Amino acid sequence: MKLYRFTSIVFLSALLVTCGTSTPGQQPASQQTTPSTGTVLPTSTLEPRTVEFVTQDGVTLRGQIYGGKSKVAVVCSWIPSSSWEPLARHLAARGYMVLTYEYRGLADLALLERDMQAAFTFVQKEGATTIASVGASIGGTHTARLAAKQQPPFIVGVAVSSPVSYGNVQISDEELRSITMPFLFLNSEGDNFIQDTKHMFATVKSSSKELHIYAGAAHGGYILDTEHKDEMIQHISNFLLAHAPGGP
Repeated sequence: MKLYRFTSIVFLSALLVTCGTSTPGQQPASQQTTPSTGTVLPTSTLEPRTVEFVTQDGVTLRGQIYGGKSKVAVVCSWIPSSSWEPLARHLAARGYMVLTYEYRGLADLALLERDMQAAFTFVQKEGATTIASVGASIGGTHTARLAAKQQPPFIVGVAVSSPVSYGNVQISDEELRSITMPFLFLNSEGDNFIQDTKHMFATVKSSSKELHIYAGAAHGGYILDTEHKDEMIQHISNFLLAHAPGGP
């Protein structure tokens, strides 16, 4: 696992620790080892509830809500959405309301925009006043595109194995440089988009950004199916707790 953390302007060198199949500027700045502690991660045993919400163009999407009412919602975008379950159960135990869902299509920007906006609107109707977006693959690319617009209540972003460009979903360097909110980047060292992940991390101007790289080649949410599951959950959980603590 490689960890890069940005905190002001100190230089970060690469860190490699042994720690997971893939589909289609500014230098890092401090170094830290994350030792294995054998800690058992808290997890919610409550069953999620199935929900439906409607997009701007009238399409009904289905998703799962983990956790109870909370002012802070985590919206998880990726296909298949079931991959998020271990992360969603952990975050629910930490006091977050978590929505997992599947956007339409594989690389259609217009549909992706409508679907993610519908998900954001839905959790706000459920009582959330703060939103963290966790997107894998192009779900993370669009999370970054939204972050560039700096529109509350969306205040924290996470992109997992996300490409700079795939199909008609893409993000420019200008948009990346506009991102100042806390942003976390994750990927596997053998993923097809690892160089995109490093480029996005280096270009984003946020003073609160992190990059974690895992061994292997698992893509997106499939990292949660590998031996790096707990690491990935801890990285996301710790980042969210630092910048958008959960709770009623």
